[in-house]
Amino acid sequence: MKNSENTNSRYLNKSITIYKIYSYGLLLVLFTIFILKPLVKKPLFLLDFLIGFPILIAFILAPIGLFYSIKSYKRKEVNQRKNTHYFIGHFIFTLLLSFFILVTSSDLIGFFVK
Repeated sequence: MKNSENTNSRYLNKSITIYKIYSYGLLLVLFTIFILKPLVKKPLFLLDFLIGFPILIAFILAPIGLFYSIKSYKRKEVNQRKNTHYFIGHFIFTLLLSFFILVTSSDLIGFFVK
């Protein structure tokens, strides 16, 4: 029965994997900002990379995970409660990243139009 559930929840499994990847990446960002950055006196490229790269991954993966979650919801795959949980998570991350893009672009436009 376990094998048939895995084949029936193909999109849900992809959505969960994507969610875990960028969630762990964002936890790494928080750890770097609040723990490692105050301990280092001079700026390092590695710390900037540990902050920027997981955020870039989240920009790319959050909409893809939302797409797989919607596909899973439409196909009415096995576990609807888990599907709803990950759909809400992907949606919140996608919404936050969209707001981040809007705020950043409005600040940049204000910087260049003086």
